[in-house]
Amino acid sequence: MRSHRFHKVYERKPQLEEAKALFLEGRYLAATPLLLMASDGLAYDVGGFSVFSEHADLTAFDSIVGHPTGLPALIGLIRAPRTKTTGDPISIPYRHGILHGRDSGYGNRIACAKAWHLFQALVDWAQEKAAEPDRIAVQKRKASQSFGDIIDEAVSSAARRDAEKKALDAWTARDLPGLPDSLEPGSPEEALHDYLVGWGSGNFMLMSSRSINLVGKSAGKLAYEARRDARGLKLTDFRILRFEDNTPSSSRAETMLTFETSTGRREMQLSIGVMLDLGKDGIHLRGPQARWQVMGHALHEARTRLGEAGES
Repeated sequence: MRSHRFHKVYERKPQLEEAKALFLEGRYLAATPLLLMASDGLAYDVGGFSVFSEHADLTAFDSIVGHPTGLPALIGLIRAPRTKTTGDPISIPYRHGILHGRDSGYGNRIACAKAWHLFQALVDWAQEKAAEPDRIAVQKRKASQSFGDIIDEAVSSAARRDAEKKALDAWTARDLPGLPDSLEPGSPEEALHDYLVGWGSGNFMLMSSRSINLVGKSAGKLAYEARRDARGLKLTDFRILRFEDNTPSSSRAETMLTFETSTGRREMQLSIGVMLDLGKDGIHLRGPQARWQVMGHALHEARTRLGEAGES
């Protein structure tokens, strides 16, 4: 899911899904080459080069994965020359040995798992690369600060942390029998209400504004995905049976959703989670600065359960 933000070719998703299915089936001979090809394609989408090229620049400013001893060193190992044909078992997914037919002993769980980890490391690198200009700007700003500026910033940060601690200490869990008549702005129940209203009315911008967004997708991208995922799921009504706070940053609602299906109206009880986006400016549990977001499993679970019942 995180990798989709960086792919310029959305059609790579079936390749990754196939690799996942093959891995879970224990068919490592088929899964590993797919992962190596996906890794190469991801690096090309992000940096315009083959990840296995000697000239691949996999560094990133102020980044663990982009440190010379991180991903660059790992790639140096995986792209090692393999000049002899052998069937001996290997535990490292040597790219040249596998894709050029030199190593045939790669069909094991360890080598395939390492190919998955390579792909994951590349996604981490892509995320760090995308945020690199911001980190460089922060570094430059800090370098230009006076001693007085540094002291002021430290005092401000300490005051913010103190306020956050007081808010967390004062937090108490609620167990509500439904949504209150008046929704508190910046609350988890308001986020859930907006999400379900957007779903039922086809207002996918509203729905997406309340959807969880772990990888910083644009509002338009989220709205497109919400429209796509909600296609055929005609939500006509909803009721909140119970709304419960689990932690200061998570709540859960028991809902009764009503759908219009090909066989008539269908009610479905569904549990939906709501999470707090902590953001970069501190913790805000409630209020205008608080960002509560609905977890996206509701759409997929509703589709699965309607499909199992033969309704759509």
